[in-house]
Parts: sequence; structure tokens; C-alpha cells
Amino acid sequence: MKISYLQIKGFRNFKNAKFNFNNHTAIMGFNDIGKTNLIYALRLLLDKNISEADMELEESDFFVFEDTQDIEILIKFDNITEDFVLAKLKERISDDGDLFLKYTISKNNPNYQLYIGSSEETLEEIESKYYLRAFNLKYVSSSRNLSSFIKKEKKYLLEKAKEARSDAEETSDTLIVGRVETALSDLNTNVRDISYVKNATNQINEELNKLSYRNEMQNLAFDMAGDDINSLLQKIDLSVSVQDKLLAIGGDGKLNQIFLALWTNKYNVDLDDLTEVPFYCIEEPEAHLHPHQQRKLSEYLASTLNNQVIITTHSPQIISEFKPNSIIKLYEKENASFAANNGCSNEVEDELFKFAHRLDIISTEAFYSNLVFLVEGQSEILFYKALAKAIDVDLDRLNISILMVNGIGFKPYIRVLELLQIPWIMRTDNDIFKIPRQNKYRYAGIL
Repeated sequence: MKISYLQIKGFRNFKNAKFNFNNHTAIMGFNDIGKTNLIYALRLLLDKNISEADMELEESDFFVFEDTQDIEILIKFDNITEDFVLAKLKERISDDGDLFLKYTISKNNPNYQLYIGSSEETLEEIESKYYLRAFNLKYVSSSRNLSSFIKKEKKYLLEKAKEARSDAEETSDTLIVGRVETALSDLNTNVRDISYVKNATNQINEELNKLSYRNEMQNLAFDMAGDDINSLLQKIDLSVSVQDKLLAIGGDGKLNQIFLALWTNKYNVDLDDLTEVPFYCIEEPEAHLHPHQQRKLSEYLASTLNNQVIITTHSPQIISEFKPNSIIKLYEKENASFAANNGCSNEVEDELFKFAHRLDIISTEAFYSNLVFLVEGQSEILFYKALAKAIDVDLDRLNISILMVNGIGFKPYIRVLELLQIPWIMRTDNDIFKIPRQNKYRYAGIL
């Protein structure tokens, strides 16, 4: 099963907007355009970590540019074929494999309502999110505590691997544990015999004895990692091995990769072992990564996670790895946010296919622009950038991209930009060419 579309009315940035999804979907747009709010709308219905208190929205959650009294969030699922989902929700799913969920809340009634049904017309109110026993959303925020998560999840990773051992591996581990505990005892004894360690220990024990005679029975001692294997395992940490030498992990880029690898290992489920359908949502996975690694990460998430993946991103490198029909481009009109072409659409892909043009780093950057200035070639780009600087026009501050079309083939670019609701202007040289076998001339570049 997959999320087919999301409809939002009256919630935060969205007055009334629809978002179609694909199996792997990237959501892009300016800061404060509503990417996180869109994801939060999905989370209200699908994330087990959203509390009852969070479900009761505040007045600030209502669309502010009109007198909005009601919020409505509707999700449609399709292609429901999983036996355990059909068994748990069979009376709610249509013969075509469709399911609808709806959330509503009003300013004059702070109690939210949930609905479920096989169509919008057959929705019935329900008392709880019992459907989360069959499917739910696994979510990663853009604000993630990398070190804390890694410290927590390494324990889960070790326990998971421990449970999966064979009998032979358990026998081998028992022998190794015995050797490690003997080595630990020897190590601690040797460390305590170091003169300055021994003297420091004696000094603090003498002071403690002055405080209470009970302290004579309990001597403090330094140790390296406890006296048993469990103490040692609680203290082990992840490190990087380079030419057999261990280095502490440093840099948020490396931590982000480890974070996502651990998160994927924890939440990814083999399709043959599913007991609930997971939907994966990750905000800004590209954090702290260089361009090539961003593209590799995008490929990794799409190929590794075994179901629908939705990400938000500011990265042209990430976007360039997605099919044109799998991109949701958010834009603003009359103080409300919308999805160009209602989200994922085959129209953009069809246009690019006709164009025989694949998204690349330059054209994808333009998808984040307030305005795209289309020109013929590299010389025009250099000229207009120099002109902008000379007349004190800051193109980056105004979010304007200059894009060359390598000739006079403006029309395909224009069709794609208009489908994505991106404003454009163009400038052509209007070179004059003679029409073959005719006593006529034409301007090259005129639309």
C-alpha cells in the first residue's frame, strides 16, 4: 500500500491544497513555504509518537490570512494488498484497495475527530487511531540530536545482533567473554599498581576514613572499564578505524551518515516479515554532507527502505536523483502555499521526455528560484551576472537564477517551469537567418 494523496484545508500555510505522492517523493520549496507543515499533517494521522496533547491543535495552527474556523486533513491510500492490513481493516477498505483517513478540528470545539472509510462518502467517525496497528509513519526530524541517538541506538544494534547469533557463535562468544574478563582483571590490577594511580587512590581513601569509620570497609579504586564484560560493553563506543588505528568520530557529516544508517537498520523491515506497513519520512537528509555524498545518500534511502519514502530537501543534488514525476514543488500564491500541478505528476516527466532533457544540477537549482531568467548561452550568463553586479542587483538575495538553454530551444524549458509554477523571463539575441530555398528571413529565438 502507499499514500496516494494528501488534502489539507485551513492548516498553517495551507488554505486548500492537494499533494499527490509517488513511491519515492521529494518535497522542495523555499524556507517557510510549508514543507515541515505538510509532513506534520501526515504525522497527525500516522505517527505513533504524536501525543493526544499534540492532536489538540492551537489557534495558531489555523490558516491565518482568512477567518478560518476549521481544519481538515484527508489522506487517501491505494494499492492495499497486504493480507494483515486487509484482515485488520477489511470492512474499511474498498474492493479496489483504497482507504481514506480524515482528521478535523474546529476553533469552537477543541476536541478533534477522526474518520475512516473506503471512500470520502463512506467515512465514519472512530474513537482512536487503532489503524496504526496495521501501518504507521517512521519520521526523522531535520533537528536531530546525532550524538544522543547514536549512543542510544548502538545498544539496540548490539542487542539485535546478539539475538540473531547461531549456536556456534554463542559458544565461541562464551569463550571470548571468559578471556576478556580475565584480561580485564589483569588490566585493572596493573593500572592500580602504577605509582601515581596508587598514591592518588591512597590519598582519597585516607581522607574518606577521616570522615567515617564505615569508609574503612569500602576502598575506592580506579579501573579501566569495570570488572566484568557487561560493564565494558556499556562503555564501548563507535570509532573510525584508519589503517588499524582508532580515531574518535568527528564532524556532523559523518555523524549524520551513522545516524541514518542506524535509523535505517532499526526501522527497515523485510517485506516478507511485515506485521505493519511502514511509511518513511525524513526531513533534510543532506545535512552536513558534500554534494556527491548527498546524491549517494538519496540513492541509498530509495534503494534500502522497503516501502514508500518521503523526504523534504533544500538540496539540488538530492532533487536531481529523483524522477521528475516524483517531485512536489511548493509555491506561494496570495499568502497560501500550494503544490505545483498538485504534487507528483506525469506531466512534468512527459515534457522532459519530449525534451530529451534530464534534470541536472544547474536546472534543478532553478527549481528553487523566485524567478528564472532564460538566456541562450554561457556568454549571456556571464554578461547578465556582471550587469547585475554593476547595477547593484543581488541575484542570490532576490533568489533569481539565470539558466542557459544552449541555443534557442526556450519552449521546453518554459513548459516545465510553468508546470512547476516558477515565474520566468527570457532574452534572445534575435539573430537573423535565411530560410532555406526561400527568399525570406526569420528571427531565431522568437516564440
